[in-house]
Amino acid sequence: MHPGLFLVLMLLSIGVEAQFLPDNKSLNAQSLERWMKSAAEMGSVIEITDSMHTSDEDLKQFDELTATEQDQKIQAFLIQTQQLNHANQTATKYGWKSPGEFRRFSTKLGNAIAAY
Repeated sequence: MHPGLFLVLMLLSIGVEAQFLPDNKSLNAQSLERWMKSAAEMGSVIEITDSMHTSDEDLKQFDELTATEQDQKIQAFLIQTQQLNHANQTATKYGWKSPGEFRRFSTKLGNAIAAY
């Protein structure tokens, strides 16, 4: 396990043992556990969706969209690449509302580790 991830896990375990938030928006023990269980399988979905960005500027513009707008663009791209069913089944299997929600959580987790 990466030392930074271990430290994040330790920090998350402090103060969240009384209540787990099921919304996948907050960095807490439950959502982090869900991310760890799903990361390997969702990785292929993220690779596919990352290929829709042709430049760093394009990715930056995408990241500035609302969650709903991001999900719409991801869904359209997955339809185009014939990966929508697989991506949605994988996301649902692990309790994510959409592939975009998993992507946003991954970004939040990565930023938290980088900030630490």
